[in-house]
Amino acid sequence: SCSTAYDVNNKRLRQIKEQVLSDSKYKPKMLFQLLLDTAQFEFTLKEMFKQMLLEKQIKWESYKKEGSERMMELAEVFSGVKPLTRVEKNENLQAWFREISKQIESLNYEDSTAAGRKTVQLIQALVEVRQAASSPLTWVQEFHQLESNLQVCQFLADTRKFLHQMIRTINIKEEVLITMMIVGDLSYAWQLIDSFTTIMQESIRVNPSMVTKLRATFLKLASALDLPLLRINQANSPDLLSVSQFYSGELVAYVRKVLQIIPESMFTSLAKIIKLQIHDIMEVPTRLDKDKLKDYSQLGARYEVRGG
Repeated sequence: SCSTAYDVNNKRLRQIKEQVLSDSKYKPKMLFQLLLDTAQFEFTLKEMFKQMLLEKQIKWESYKKEGSERMMELAEVFSGVKPLTRVEKNENLQAWFREISKQIESLNYEDSTAAGRKTVQLIQALVEVRQAASSPLTWVQEFHQLESNLQVCQFLADTRKFLHQMIRTINIKEEVLITMMIVGDLSYAWQLIDSFTTIMQESIRVNPSMVTKLRATFLKLASALDLPLLRINQANSPDLLSVSQFYSGELVAYVRKVLQIIPESMFTSLAKIIKLQIHDIMEVPTRLDKDKLKDYSQLGARYEVRGG
């Protein structure tokens, strides 16, 4: 859709382009809407992921604390100190849950690989102890107290849930954000995007709130700056600043070009409102007969003034 992508004087290439557009049933407005929706989705997703990265350690530590406390509470229950309905004192279970609590507490956020591996082992241990509670074998009879008490079962389920959340949280990595930026790169459309300028301006004229979605699109377009600057920076070239200023200037110029429709639309609307107020809407007198109220209401003109 961009004339710079081929020689406009080449009749054969022009025919091929027109044939491709015809066969693909190309509709610029539909593609533009897809671009808007995609840019908005990417922007929202990135912001959410950045927030998750920011809160990653806090949430991980919170889940660890919750899981460790659940196991310590169960240890206290089986010690006979903390009363719980139909739970008998059991020193073996007390020691086991206390050890699980210590193991959870010892997990280190800084060593994510080891912490993840150990968390999986702890989840497996909690699954196995639940299975053992259902077993008829004599050597696991003491675990039957776990199966028979719903509150104990709930504590075990909660701890497994917290451990699973720890694994999910520890796997939130900045590399995912980098991958999203690479996948969403729009540098290939640096020239093609200009073909949508008229559609952008018309959309703003019809619906001024469209500027909000365009913000995400402009941010997506800014990715065109990343690739050339990355290579120049890797080469330690002194041209980094000048190239950065050039591309930034080009982007700002394009944004201005698109958004110039806003003051144009605003002053057009103001001129229309002034005309309506001066020439069309009659001034309402201080005293007005009831039967003339409808004539002075002029609902259509007033609705237009309000932006209808």
